[in-house]
Amino acid sequence: MFSFSHGVEQEFQIVDDNGKLVPAFDSIAKYLPDSYTRPNAKGFRYIWQDDYKTQLEISTGVCWTYDRLKYWLTQLRAVAFEAAEAAGYKLIAAGCNPRGDINPQEFFSEQHHVGISNGVSCNFLNFIRNDIYNLISYSANSPFHDSQETAFRSYRMANAVAIGPISGLPYLSKPCTAEQLRALVRKDPRQLDATLISDWNTVEVRLFDNQPSIKMTLSTAVLMQAIASRAARESAPFIDQETIAKNRRLAIRFGMSAKFGGLSAQQSLTQFVESLEDDIEEMGFSKEELSQWDVARRGKSFSDWQLNVYREGGMERLCKHLIRYTKAGRGALG
Repeated sequence: MFSFSHGVEQEFQIVDDNGKLVPAFDSIAKYLPDSYTRPNAKGFRYIWQDDYKTQLEISTGVCWTYDRLKYWLTQLRAVAFEAAEAAGYKLIAAGCNPRGDINPQEFFSEQHHVGISNGVSCNFLNFIRNDIYNLISYSANSPFHDSQETAFRSYRMANAVAIGPISGLPYLSKPCTAEQLRALVRKDPRQLDATLISDWNTVEVRLFDNQPSIKMTLSTAVLMQAIASRAARESAPFIDQETIAKNRRLAIRFGMSAKFGGLSAQQSLTQFVESLEDDIEEMGFSKEELSQWDVARRGKSFSDWQLNVYREGGMERLCKHLIRYTKAGRGALG
């Protein structure tokens, strides 16, 4: 049982058999069940298209248990893949398409919504802010652009203007509303790595590249729940903005190869997960069951896996692997 409600949104790439983006959502939608695409009274839909017709987005809705979240992630992905294949297309989970964009700023994220009261939500954001570099390092999954290796493990986070300022989140010294956060940062709060969503009374953590592995997404949900539990009982320490910005840049560029102060990314991620161990166990899990623990042990994210596959067999092999692993809901990391 989660202590807080949880929902996940994932933005999948619509591609042809060779992994090239195709603006084909409308064609796929013809094969999707109406019950999954029809909005309810609040405008919620399970499957929809957001910014681009090259994108298919799934939304789990509100879940209170790990098993319920796992059910919806698995079910929605299966329905989406069946419809895509019926229309003659495939889906890929990654932060950006390895072969390149059709539209500028065409990026694909994984977003976690945690239902936290106003009294705790800003403190939760502070905890996310303090460990933003660990979260980015393990979830980096976009090292390519225009069929070329880039200088970043998360090209999406380095270049998506809509994600937020390069300095990351501000430290929030007192509780605030979504409107007050907007006034504080002087921009749309949705442009931050994580933000308050007043329409749904949730905190949205939107910094993650989309992940092919359902287990990784579920493990991230467990971590978000653990951080929320910690935020409900203690205040996040203040860390200066310069340190936050530096670590954030290092994580975006180097991922699990980064060094933060005197620690390797592996050591830092290990300490981060261990600091949440009591809350993880309170939910009935051990840290060893989480995908992030495997990443910390191996020192490799999905970006590193992409690079290895590409260097061994080229872009065509990489795209076929991404299609296969995304459909299976798994990856080289579990």
